[in-house]
Amino acid sequence: MNQSPAPIAWTCPSCRHENSLLEYCPACGERHLHPHQLTLTGLAEQAVESLSHVDGRIARTMRTLLLKPGRLTEAWIRGERRGWMGPFQLFLFLNIVFFFSQSLSGLSVLSAPLHDLTPSAQHMVDAHLAKHGGTQAELKPVFDRQQTTNAKLLVLIMVPLFAVALVILFPLRPRLAAIHLVFALHFYALMLACLSVLFPLLGLILTMVPHRAPYTDPGLLDDVVSSIELALILLYLWPAVGRVYLTGPARRLVTVIALAATVLPILQLYRQFLFWITLQEI
Repeated sequence: MNQSPAPIAWTCPSCRHENSLLEYCPACGERHLHPHQLTLTGLAEQAVESLSHVDGRIARTMRTLLLKPGRLTEAWIRGERRGWMGPFQLFLFLNIVFFFSQSLSGLSVLSAPLHDLTPSAQHMVDAHLAKHGGTQAELKPVFDRQQTTNAKLLVLIMVPLFAVALVILFPLRPRLAAIHLVFALHFYALMLACLSVLFPLLGLILTMVPHRAPYTDPGLLDDVVSSIELALILLYLWPAVGRVYLTGPARRLVTVIALAATVLPILQLYRQFLFWITLQEI
């Protein structure tokens, strides 16, 4: 990029520190302002530089998340920060990507629809309608809109539940609480990333088959998605647990099976809470 050399002396505009022959202020890190940076060309160059840096970090983080299970958690434990997206940053980024992808596909796995209710949930809906009036058909579009908003915010509650499972599995390692949480964030980030690809593919397949085909049954589709999810969970957890927790094969096998077994109950708890909080808000 076209940049003139730093002057012999300049005063930092942020902390007023006097600098000499330095591009960056040693007191606060502020960069010397070149006149070129105040031009449209300079602004465009800064934008390209900023985007390429962010895009490079996102690409590197995503590639490592998908191809090297546990490596991001391992890097976090070692103190490697600069080259990766942070655990919460990665989770929130993929949360946005997932819900955008889900809206395009027309499918959903993180929701509690009104058309397939348990007896207790149906009782709650009936009580709501008796109090506020209307029909279940009239309630459905309002409920769905509010649930979509809530789902984006509440999906995070699955992370600490998964971390609690890790605490139970490693009871003699209380100092690993933060590591358990980071491992859980990376695990659910991986799930969101995979579902972000899986949902559009399934949505595309459904647009190419007859509407009344037997394999378009919602229950069957849910089973297919669940089976694929289980395979992804096992493929991620086996190397990730070994890399992060340094367990032997027998202990790792028990841990992976136990963690995989917690995913569906955690999802059910999330759905129930999402259903309850949404119903309370409308």
